Amino acid sequence: MNKNKTEIVQPPGDYPQEDEISLIDYWRVLVKRKSIIIIFGLTAIATIGAVLYALSLTPVYKAEAIFLPQLVLIQEWFYN
Repeated sequence: MNKNKTEIVQPPGDYPQEDEISLIDYWRVLVKRKSIIIIFGLTAIATIGAVLYALSLTPVYKAEAIFLPQLVLIQEWFYN
């Protein structure tokens, strides 16, 4: 073992310059993927608009009922 060899240890959070991501890199990714961002944005706006429109409508309640006469009473009426 060589005891004269020293090992350089970097403290946490202190990274070399090439490992850092700059805001320009983020901007380039956003510009490169702008069509996906636009499609997602339009979808989100349409969804929110549809939900707000549906919630603003007055509720419409509709019910249908069919009353059938009892078969026993009809038979008694015909045969009496």
